[in-house]
Amino acid sequence: MACGERHAIMLLENGRVLSIGDNSYCQLALDQFYLSEVNKFTKSSLRDEIVKVSSKFNHSIFLTREGRLYSCSNVNHCGQLGIGSFMSTNVCYPISCFFGGNRNSILYHVPNKTFRVVDIATGMNHSLFIVEKYNNEGRKEFYLFGCGDSSMGQLSKLQGCVNSPQEIKKFEEPIKKIDCGSNHSAVLLENGKLFIFGSNQKNQCCASFNINKISEPFLINGTFSDVQCGKDHTVMVSMDKLEILITSAKCKEPIVRRISPNVKIASVSTLSNSRTVLLTQNETSVFVNILNPEGIIESAWEYNQNRVIPKQGYDFNEVRKPKHDHSCECGCFTSKLRLFSGHQFMYIILEKFCHTIYQKLGNNNFSDIQINTKC
Repeated sequence: MACGERHAIMLLENGRVLSIGDNSYCQLALDQFYLSEVNKFTKSSLRDEIVKVSSKFNHSIFLTREGRLYSCSNVNHCGQLGIGSFMSTNVCYPISCFFGGNRNSILYHVPNKTFRVVDIATGMNHSLFIVEKYNNEGRKEFYLFGCGDSSMGQLSKLQGCVNSPQEIKKFEEPIKKIDCGSNHSAVLLENGKLFIFGSNQKNQCCASFNINKISEPFLINGTFSDVQCGKDHTVMVSMDKLEILITSAKCKEPIVRRISPNVKIASVSTLSNSRTVLLTQNETSVFVNILNPEGIIESAWEYNQNRVIPKQGYDFNEVRKPKHDHSCECGCFTSKLRLFSGHQFMYIILEKFCHTIYQKLGNNNFSDIQINTKC
Protein backbone atom coordinates (compact mmCIF):
# COMPACT_ATOMS: atom_id res chain seq x y z
CA MET A 1 0.00 0.00 0.00
CA ALA A 2 0.91 3.64 -0.42
CA CYS A 3 -0.63 6.19 1.92
CA GLY A 4 -0.66 9.96 1.47
CA GLU A 5 -2.08 12.88 3.39
CA ARG A 6 -5.73 11.79 3.06
CA HIS A 7 -5.69 8.93 0.59
CA ALA A 8 -4.49 5.35 0.18
CA ILE A 9 -3.59 3.22 -2.83
CA MET A 10 -3.70 -0.56 -2.48
CA LEU A 11 -1.66 -2.83 -4.73
CA LEU A 12 -3.17 -6.29 -5.12
CA GLU A 13 -1.30 -9.52 -5.70
CA ASN A 14 -2.46 -9.65 -9.31
CA GLY A 15 -0.94 -6.24 -10.06
CA ARG A 16 -4.22 -4.31 -10.01
CA VAL A 17 -4.58 -1.06 -8.10
CA LEU A 18 -7.40 0.13 -5.81
CA SER A 19 -7.66 3.68 -4.48
CA ILE A 20 -9.63 5.45 -1.77
CA GLY A 21 -9.82 8.87 -0.13
CA ASP A 22 -8.97 12.38 -1.27
CA ASN A 23 -8.58 12.83 -5.03
CA SER A 24 -8.46 16.62 -5.21
CA TYR A 25 -5.02 16.40 -6.86
CA CYS A 26 -6.08 13.55 -9.22
CA GLN A 27 -3.53 11.36 -7.46
CA LEU A 28 -5.70 8.21 -7.31
CA ALA A 29 -5.23 7.23 -10.98
CA LEU A 30 -8.97 6.93 -11.65
CA ASP A 31 -10.90 7.04 -14.91
CA GLN A 32 -13.28 9.42 -13.11
CA PHE A 33 -10.47 11.88 -12.35
CA TYR A 34 -13.02 14.62 -11.64
CA LEU A 35 -14.05 12.91 -8.38
CA SER A 36 -12.62 14.86 -5.44
CA GLU A 37 -13.48 12.24 -2.79
CA VAL A 38 -13.71 8.45 -3.11
CA ASN A 39 -15.33 6.70 -0.15
CA LYS A 40 -14.69 3.10 -1.21
CA PHE A 41 -11.80 1.25 -2.81
CA THR A 42 -12.11 1.91 -6.53
CA LYS A 43 -10.26 0.29 -9.41
CA SER A 44 -7.67 2.52 -11.08
CA SER A 45 -7.41 3.31 -14.78
CA LEU A 46 -4.09 1.45 -15.12
CA ARG A 47 -4.17 -1.72 -17.21
CA ASP A 48 -0.54 -2.79 -16.75
CA GLU A 49 0.56 -5.14 -13.97
CA ILE A 50 1.86 -2.85 -11.23
CA VAL A 51 4.57 -4.01 -8.80
CA LYS A 52 5.36 -0.75 -6.95
CA VAL A 53 3.41 2.36 -6.07
CA SER A 54 4.44 5.50 -4.18
CA SER A 55 2.10 8.33 -3.21
CA LYS A 56 3.24 9.90 0.05
CA PHE A 57 1.95 13.42 -0.62
CA ASN A 58 -0.05 14.72 -3.60
CA HIS A 59 1.35 12.90 -6.62
CA SER A 60 1.60 9.21 -7.45
CA ILE A 61 4.11 7.12 -9.38
CA PHE A 62 3.56 3.53 -10.53
CA LEU A 63 6.15 0.95 -11.63
CA THR A 64 5.05 -1.97 -13.81
CA ARG A 65 6.49 -5.47 -13.88
CA GLU A 66 8.03 -4.72 -17.27
CA GLY A 67 9.80 -1.67 -15.85
CA ARG A 68 7.54 1.04 -17.24
CA LEU A 69 6.69 4.10 -15.18
CA TYR A 70 3.49 6.14 -14.89
CA SER A 71 2.69 9.23 -12.84
CA CYS A 72 -0.39 11.34 -12.16
CA SER A 73 -1.33 14.58 -10.41
CA ASN A 74 -2.70 17.99 -11.34
CA VAL A 75 0.28 19.46 -9.46
CA ASN A 76 3.58 19.38 -11.36
CA HIS A 77 5.02 22.86 -10.91
CA CYS A 78 8.41 21.43 -9.86
CA GLY A 79 8.52 18.62 -12.41
CA GLN A 80 7.94 15.94 -9.77
CA LEU A 81 5.95 13.80 -12.24
CA GLY A 82 9.10 13.29 -14.32
CA ILE A 83 7.27 13.48 -17.65
CA GLY A 84 9.69 15.92 -19.28
CA SER A 85 7.55 19.02 -18.80
CA PHE A 86 5.83 20.99 -16.05
CA MET A 87 2.42 20.08 -17.43
CA SER A 88 -0.04 18.55 -14.95
CA THR A 89 -2.02 15.45 -15.85
CA ASN A 90 -5.38 14.30 -14.53
CA VAL A 91 -4.79 10.73 -15.68
CA CYS A 92 -1.79 8.40 -15.57
CA TYR A 93 0.91 9.56 -17.98
CA PRO A 94 3.96 7.49 -18.97
CA ILE A 95 7.40 8.64 -17.84
CA SER A 96 9.09 8.03 -21.16
CA CYS A 97 12.34 9.89 -20.44
CA PHE A 98 13.93 6.66 -19.19
CA PHE A 99 12.93 4.94 -22.42
CA GLY A 100 14.53 7.24 -24.96
CA GLY A 101 11.17 8.81 -25.80
CA ASN A 102 9.62 5.47 -26.75
CA ARG A 103 6.70 4.83 -24.43
CA ASN A 104 6.44 1.20 -25.50
CA SER A 105 10.07 0.38 -24.84
CA ILE A 106 10.82 -1.67 -21.73
CA LEU A 107 14.55 -1.07 -21.52
CA TYR A 108 16.56 1.93 -22.58
CA HIS A 109 19.65 1.03 -24.61
CA VAL A 110 22.83 3.05 -24.85
CA PRO A 111 26.12 1.68 -26.25
CA ASN A 112 26.82 -1.65 -24.53
CA LYS A 113 24.64 -0.69 -21.56
CA THR A 114 21.10 -1.43 -20.45
CA PHE A 115 19.35 -0.15 -17.37
CA ARG A 116 16.12 -0.87 -15.58
CA VAL A 117 14.09 1.03 -12.96
CA VAL A 118 13.45 -1.23 -9.95
CA ASP A 119 12.06 1.04 -7.20
CA ILE A 120 10.42 4.43 -6.67
CA ALA A 121 9.70 6.95 -3.90
CA THR A 122 7.82 10.25 -3.76
CA GLY A 123 8.26 13.33 -1.60
CA MET A 124 6.19 16.50 -1.49
CA ASN A 125 7.66 18.00 -4.68
CA HIS A 126 10.30 15.47 -5.73
CA SER A 127 10.61 11.82 -6.76
CA LEU A 128 13.39 9.22 -6.59
CA PHE A 129 14.14 6.14 -8.69
CA ILE A 130 16.51 3.19 -8.22
CA VAL A 131 18.13 2.18 -11.48
CA GLU A 132 20.14 -0.99 -12.07
CA LYS A 133 22.50 -0.94 -15.03
CA TYR A 134 24.92 -3.49 -16.53
CA ASN A 135 28.32 -2.13 -17.50
CA ASN A 136 30.51 -3.23 -20.40
CA GLU A 137 31.87 -6.13 -18.34
CA GLY A 138 28.39 -7.43 -17.53
CA ARG A 139 28.50 -6.38 -13.88
CA LYS A 140 25.51 -4.72 -12.29
CA GLU A 141 25.78 -1.08 -11.21
CA PHE A 142 23.37 0.82 -8.99
CA TYR A 143 22.23 4.38 -9.55
CA LEU A 144 19.92 6.87 -7.88
CA PHE A 145 17.89 9.11 -10.18
CA GLY A 146 15.55 11.94 -9.25
CA CYS A 147 13.28 14.69 -10.52
CA GLY A 148 11.33 17.63 -9.12
CA ASP A 149 12.36 20.32 -6.65
CA SER A 150 15.93 20.41 -5.37
CA SER A 151 15.88 23.78 -3.64
CA MET A 152 16.72 22.15 -0.28
CA GLY A 153 19.16 19.58 -1.67
CA GLN A 154 16.61 16.75 -1.75
CA LEU A 155 17.95 15.81 -5.19
CA SER A 156 21.52 16.26 -4.00
CA LYS A 157 23.52 18.45 -6.38
CA LEU A 158 20.84 18.74 -9.07
CA GLN A 159 19.90 22.40 -9.36
CA GLY A 160 16.48 24.07 -9.36
CA CYS A 161 13.47 22.14 -10.66
CA VAL A 162 14.11 19.10 -12.85
CA ASN A 163 11.19 17.81 -14.94
CA SER A 164 12.73 14.51 -16.05
CA PRO A 165 14.67 11.88 -14.06
CA GLN A 166 18.37 12.74 -13.83
CA GLU A 167 21.25 10.80 -12.31
CA ILE A 168 22.06 11.80 -8.71
CA LYS A 169 24.66 9.29 -7.55
CA LYS A 170 26.17 5.92 -8.37
CA PHE A 171 26.44 3.39 -5.53
CA GLU A 172 28.85 0.47 -5.42
CA GLU A 173 26.51 -1.70 -3.31
CA PRO A 174 22.93 -2.76 -4.07
CA ILE A 175 20.28 -0.29 -2.90
CA LYS A 176 17.78 -1.86 -0.52
CA LYS A 177 15.35 1.03 -0.12
CA ILE A 178 14.71 4.69 -0.90
CA ASP A 179 12.30 7.00 0.89
CA CYS A 180 11.34 10.67 0.85
CA GLY A 181 10.11 13.20 3.36
CA SER A 182 8.65 16.55 2.40
CA ASN A 183 12.07 18.01 1.55
CA HIS A 184 14.62 15.30 2.38
CA SER A 185 15.60 11.90 1.00
CA ALA A 186 17.09 8.65 2.34
CA VAL A 187 18.95 5.81 0.62
CA LEU A 188 19.50 2.51 2.46
CA LEU A 189 22.01 0.03 1.03
CA GLU A 190 21.87 -3.75 1.42
CA ASN A 191 24.98 -3.66 3.61
CA GLY A 192 23.20 -1.43 6.15
CA LYS A 193 24.77 1.88 5.19
CA LEU A 194 22.32 4.79 5.26
CA PHE A 195 22.62 8.09 3.37
CA ILE A 196 20.35 11.09 4.01
CA PHE A 197 20.30 14.45 2.23
CA GLY A 198 18.06 17.47 1.71
CA SER A 199 16.51 19.85 4.22
CA ASN A 200 17.98 19.71 7.72
CA GLN A 201 16.00 22.60 9.19
CA LYS A 202 14.41 20.24 11.72
CA ASN A 203 17.40 17.91 12.09
CA GLN A 204 15.80 15.31 9.81
CA CYS A 205 19.21 14.54 8.26
CA CYS A 206 20.89 13.90 11.65
CA ALA A 207 23.41 16.67 11.00
CA SER A 208 24.34 19.79 12.93
CA PHE A 209 21.56 22.27 13.66
CA ASN A 210 23.75 24.92 12.05
CA ILE A 211 23.31 23.26 8.64
CA ASN A 212 19.97 24.02 6.97
CA LYS A 213 20.44 21.71 4.01
CA ILE A 214 22.73 18.90 2.88
CA SER A 215 23.37 18.55 -0.85
CA GLU A 216 25.85 15.67 -0.67
CA PRO A 217 24.42 12.33 0.59
CA PHE A 218 25.37 12.20 4.27
CA LEU A 219 26.46 8.82 5.70
CA ILE A 220 24.80 8.09 9.05
CA ASN A 221 26.94 6.40 11.68
CA GLY A 222 25.87 2.78 12.22
CA THR A 223 24.19 0.04 10.21
CA PHE A 224 20.44 -0.11 9.66
CA SER A 225 17.80 -2.55 8.50
CA ASP A 226 15.06 -0.02 7.71
CA VAL A 227 14.41 3.70 7.34
CA GLN A 228 11.20 5.73 7.18
CA CYS A 229 11.01 9.41 6.29
CA GLY A 230 8.23 11.43 7.87
CA LYS A 231 7.28 14.88 6.69
CA ASP A 232 10.00 16.52 8.80
CA HIS A 233 11.62 13.66 10.71
CA THR A 234 13.35 10.34 10.06
CA VAL A 235 13.08 6.95 11.79
CA MET A 236 15.92 4.43 11.52
CA VAL A 237 15.92 0.80 12.69
CA SER A 238 19.33 -0.40 13.88
CA MET A 239 20.59 -3.59 12.27
CA ASP A 240 22.68 -4.91 15.15
CA LYS A 241 20.91 -3.43 18.19
CA LEU A 242 17.42 -3.65 19.67
CA GLU A 243 16.69 0.02 19.08
CA ILE A 244 15.29 2.60 16.73
CA LEU A 245 16.70 6.08 16.19
CA ILE A 246 14.40 9.06 15.70
CA THR A 247 15.46 12.50 14.51
CA SER A 248 13.76 15.41 16.24
CA ALA A 249 13.60 19.16 15.81
CA LYS A 250 14.02 19.51 19.59
CA CYS A 251 17.18 17.42 20.02
CA LYS A 252 20.70 17.83 18.66
CA GLU A 253 21.29 14.07 18.55
CA PRO A 254 18.95 11.31 17.30
CA ILE A 255 16.63 9.96 19.99
CA VAL A 256 17.35 6.32 20.81
CA ARG A 257 14.33 4.19 21.68
CA ARG A 258 15.43 0.81 23.04
CA ILE A 259 13.29 -2.25 22.46
CA SER A 260 12.77 -5.07 24.93
CA PRO A 261 14.62 -8.28 23.98
CA ASN A 262 11.34 -10.14 24.52
CA VAL A 263 9.79 -8.58 21.42
CA LYS A 264 10.91 -7.95 17.86
CA ILE A 265 10.35 -4.94 15.66
CA ALA A 266 7.79 -5.91 13.05
CA SER A 267 7.62 -2.57 11.28
CA VAL A 268 7.94 1.20 11.69
CA SER A 269 6.17 4.06 9.99
CA THR A 270 5.52 7.77 10.43
CA LEU A 271 2.55 10.04 11.13
CA SER A 272 2.08 13.80 11.02
CA ASN A 273 3.55 16.11 13.66
CA SER A 274 6.80 14.09 13.74
CA ARG A 275 5.14 11.07 15.34
CA THR A 276 6.27 7.48 14.85
CA VAL A 277 4.33 4.22 14.69
CA LEU A 278 6.23 1.25 16.10
CA LEU A 279 4.80 -2.21 15.53
CA THR A 280 6.27 -4.91 17.79
CA GLN A 281 5.36 -8.53 18.35
CA ASN A 282 6.20 -11.50 20.53
CA GLU A 283 5.18 -15.13 20.12
CA THR A 284 1.51 -14.46 20.87
CA SER A 285 0.72 -10.76 20.50
CA VAL A 286 1.16 -7.70 18.33
CA PHE A 287 1.52 -4.25 19.87
CA VAL A 288 0.98 -0.84 18.28
CA ASN A 289 2.95 2.03 19.82
CA ILE A 290 2.58 5.71 18.90
CA LEU A 291 5.69 7.74 19.79
CA ASN A 292 5.75 11.53 20.10
CA PRO A 293 8.59 13.67 18.64
CA GLU A 294 10.66 13.05 21.79
CA GLY A 295 10.43 9.28 21.29
CA ILE A 296 8.08 8.80 24.26
CA ILE A 297 5.11 6.45 23.88
CA GLU A 298 1.96 8.57 23.93
CA SER A 299 -0.43 5.68 23.28
CA ALA A 300 -0.15 1.92 22.87
CA TRP A 301 -2.46 -1.03 22.54
CA GLU A 302 -2.46 -4.72 21.70
CA TYR A 303 -3.61 -5.45 18.19
CA ASN A 304 -6.08 -8.33 18.32
CA GLN A 305 -7.15 -9.60 14.93
CA ASN A 306 -10.18 -11.32 16.51
CA ARG A 307 -11.60 -7.89 17.35
CA VAL A 308 -11.53 -6.73 13.76
CA ILE A 309 -15.09 -6.34 12.50
CA PRO A 310 -15.61 -8.30 9.26
CA LYS A 311 -16.61 -6.02 6.41
CA GLN A 312 -19.88 -6.74 4.69
CA GLY A 313 -19.44 -8.88 1.61
CA TYR A 314 -16.47 -10.93 2.83
CA ASP A 315 -17.01 -14.58 3.63
CA PHE A 316 -14.38 -15.07 6.33
CA ASN A 317 -14.88 -18.84 6.37
CA GLU A 318 -13.66 -18.82 2.79
CA VAL A 319 -11.00 -16.24 3.49
CA ARG A 320 -9.40 -18.39 6.20
CA LYS A 321 -9.03 -21.38 3.91
CA PRO A 322 -5.50 -21.83 2.56
CA LYS A 323 -5.37 -20.68 -1.04
CA HIS A 324 -2.70 -23.22 -1.99
CA ASP A 325 -2.88 -27.00 -2.35
CA HIS A 326 0.34 -27.71 -0.43
CA SER A 327 -0.08 -29.47 2.88
CA CYS A 328 1.55 -27.94 5.93
CA GLU A 329 4.50 -30.11 6.94
CA CYS A 330 4.98 -28.78 10.44
CA GLY A 331 1.54 -27.62 11.58
CA CYS A 332 3.01 -24.25 12.55
CA PHE A 333 1.73 -21.05 10.99
CA THR A 334 3.57 -17.74 11.08
CA SER A 335 2.10 -14.26 10.94
CA LYS A 336 3.57 -11.69 8.59
CA LEU A 337 2.82 -8.08 9.49
CA ARG A 338 2.75 -5.08 7.20
CA LEU A 339 2.30 -1.51 8.41
CA PHE A 340 1.35 1.45 6.23
CA SER A 341 0.50 4.93 7.47
CA GLY A 342 -0.67 8.24 6.09
CA HIS A 343 -0.55 11.52 7.94
CA GLN A 344 -3.44 10.74 10.29
CA PHE A 345 -4.25 7.06 9.73
CA MET A 346 -2.68 3.64 9.36
CA TYR A 347 -3.32 0.20 7.87
CA ILE A 348 -2.10 -3.02 9.49
CA ILE A 349 -2.15 -6.06 7.21
CA LEU A 350 -1.65 -9.49 8.74
CA GLU A 351 -0.97 -12.61 6.68
CA LYS A 352 -0.63 -16.16 7.96
CA PHE A 353 1.44 -18.82 6.27
CA CYS A 354 3.28 -22.04 7.00
CA HIS A 355 6.90 -20.94 7.25
CA THR A 356 8.19 -24.25 5.85
CA ILE A 357 6.14 -23.85 2.68
CA TYR A 358 7.01 -20.17 2.52
CA GLN A 359 10.74 -20.86 2.73
CA LYS A 360 10.58 -23.52 0.04
CA LEU A 361 8.50 -21.54 -2.42
CA GLY A 362 10.02 -18.18 -1.55
CA ASN A 363 7.23 -15.75 -2.38
CA ASN A 364 3.97 -14.28 -1.12
CA ASN A 365 1.75 -16.30 -3.43
CA PHE A 366 1.06 -18.87 -0.72
CA SER A 367 -0.36 -16.66 1.99
CA ASP A 368 -3.14 -18.37 3.92
CA ILE A 369 -5.29 -15.26 4.01
CA GLN A 370 -6.69 -13.91 0.80
CA ILE A 371 -9.59 -11.57 0.19
CA ASN A 372 -10.79 -11.87 -3.37
CA THR A 373 -12.03 -8.79 -5.19
CA LYS A 374 -13.72 -8.36 -8.53
CA CYS A 375 -10.76 -6.53 -10.05
